[in-house]
Amino acid sequence: MQFEENRAEAIPPDAEPGMNFISMDFEIVMVNRTNERLYRKPAIALLGKKCYHEFEKADEPCPHCPGRLAVATGEAHQTETVGVRDDGTRFAARIRAHPVTGPDNQPTGFIEIVDDITEEKRAESLAAIHADLRAVLPLTQSVQKALRETLEAALQVEGIDIGCVFLIDQATGEQSLVHQQGLTEPCLEALLAVARGEPAERFAESDGMPRAIEVIPILQRGDLVADLLVGASTYPEIPPTLRAGLQSLGTAAGHAISRIRAEQSRGDAVADLEALITATPLPTWILDDDGRITKWNKAAERLLGWKAAEVVGELSPVGGDLTALETAATRPEKPPTTVLPKKDGTPVEVRLHTAPFRDVVGDFSTLIVMAEDLTLTRRLADVERRLAELETLPPRDQTKATGDLSGDASAVFSTSVLIVDSNEPWGEDLAAMLSELGYVPTRCGSVSESAVILADAEAEGHPFILAVVDLVPPAGSSGLVQAAVLRGLGLQAPVIVASDADVRGYERHGIAGVIKRPFDAASVDLVVRLALRDQG
Repeated sequence: MQFEENRAEAIPPDAEPGMNFISMDFEIVMVNRTNERLYRKPAIALLGKKCYHEFEKADEPCPHCPGRLAVATGEAHQTETVGVRDDGTRFAARIRAHPVTGPDNQPTGFIEIVDDITEEKRAESLAAIHADLRAVLPLTQSVQKALRETLEAALQVEGIDIGCVFLIDQATGEQSLVHQQGLTEPCLEALLAVARGEPAERFAESDGMPRAIEVIPILQRGDLVADLLVGASTYPEIPPTLRAGLQSLGTAAGHAISRIRAEQSRGDAVADLEALITATPLPTWILDDDGRITKWNKAAERLLGWKAAEVVGELSPVGGDLTALETAATRPEKPPTTVLPKKDGTPVEVRLHTAPFRDVVGDFSTLIVMAEDLTLTRRLADVERRLAELETLPPRDQTKATGDLSGDASAVFSTSVLIVDSNEPWGEDLAAMLSELGYVPTRCGSVSESAVILADAEAEGHPFILAVVDLVPPAGSSGLVQAAVLRGLGLQAPVIVASDADVRGYERHGIAGVIKRPFDAASVDLVVRLALRDQG
C-alpha cells in the first residue's frame, strides 16, 4: 500500500510533461492532466485500457516500446513516435520510459514521460524544405520555373495538400495561373477570388475547398509579383509555425525572381550593346575579365587587319594591360593615346576610350574598348588649321594655297580603296602594294560583306575612290556581276578587276581597268591612276 501511495505521488496531476504509469501487461494505471490534454481524453476513459491502443491506435504492443526495453534492462529508454488521438489528429511525441519495481525488487511496470515535440519536428522539416528550395532556385533561369519549384516545396510542408501560384502583371494587376496541384475547377476559382481579397468563408462549401487557406505574397524588392495559395484539409487554420515556414519559402522565391529578372535585363542590355558595337563606325572590341576578346566589330577589322574569327576567344592581339584599361575608364575626360600594331605590323596611333560593364552585383564583367584613329583625326585638324590660315592671306596668295590645301584634303578623304578578294592571297599582296603607293586599302570577302563597309565609309565622310574585284573568283558571281552589285549598293567610284589573263573590251562592261596577276607596283600604280583620272 505504501508503494501505491509513493507511486501516486510520483505523478503530480499537473506535471509537465505528460506522464503515465503502465503495468506489466501494458494497462494504463495512472495518467496526469497533461497527458489528458495531449490525447484529448479524460483519465477515466484511459484507465484500465491498453496503452498501445489508446496512444497509437495499435492492436498489439508497439515494437518500438521503450517501456518494454526499460523493464527488460532495468534502465531508462527513449524513442520518438506519433501519438494518435480518437479524432484522427496526430502529434509528434518523445517518450522516455523508466522501470518501476516493487518491494521485492521485481518489476511492476514502467513510467512514461511524454513530450510533445510537434513544433520541434515541424521546425526541422521546414528547415530541410527551405534548404532544398534554396539549393534549387539559384539554378533556375525562369520566373515560372521558380514559382513552380516554390509551390512544390510548399506542398511538402506537413498538412498542406493543395495549392496554386499566380503570377501578377505589375502593369495591369492581372493574375495568371502558373501551376496548381490538387485543385478542382470550383476550388481554383474560389482561391483566385481569395487572392483578390474576397473572404474565404464564402467559399467554404465549394467543391474541394480546404478547411484552412493561406495566401503567401511573393515580393520582388517590395513589389508584389506573385501569390502562393495553399490549403490544408486537416487544420481548422494553418499553425503559426507552418505559416512562418511558408512565408520563408515565399521570401526565397522573391529573391530568386529578383535575380532572374536582373539577369534577363542584363542579357537584354548586352544584346543591345552588341548590336550598337556592330553598327558603330569606331573600331570597337570587348574584353572579358581574363583579357580575352568576346566581340570585335567590322571597324576594328578594317583598322587593325584581323578578322573577328581570328581574335574572338583569344587574348587581344594588340596587347594592352587590362588593369590599366579599366583604370583609364575611371578618367573618361583623359583617354590615353597609344600605338597599336596592325596585323601586317604597321603601327597606328589611336586614342582609347574605355568603359567597364558590370554584372548584377556590381563586379567587373567586361571592358568595352573603342579606338579613335588619330592619323585621320590629325590630318583633318591640319586641314582645318590651314583653312583658318588661308583666311588671313591676301587674295592674290590664296589661289596657290587653296590648290595645296585641296591636295592635302584629298589625301584625307580620297585614298580609300575597297578590295573584294574572296579572302584569296592576292588581296593581301595588292593591299600591301596600295599601302606603299599611299592609298588606304580595305579588304572584304564578298560583295554582301561590302554593304556594311560601304555604308560605314559614307557615314564617316570618306567614301571609297576605287574598288577592285576578282574577274574570275574561286566561287560566287563573276567580277562583272560583282561590279554591278557594288554600284547597286551605292558605290560611286570606278571598279577595276584583277585577272590572271590579258583582258580586252572591259570598257563596255563599265570596268575602269585591269591589273594582271602577279602584280608589280608600277603596273598597279598606272592602272589605278588612269582609272582615277578618267573618273575625274
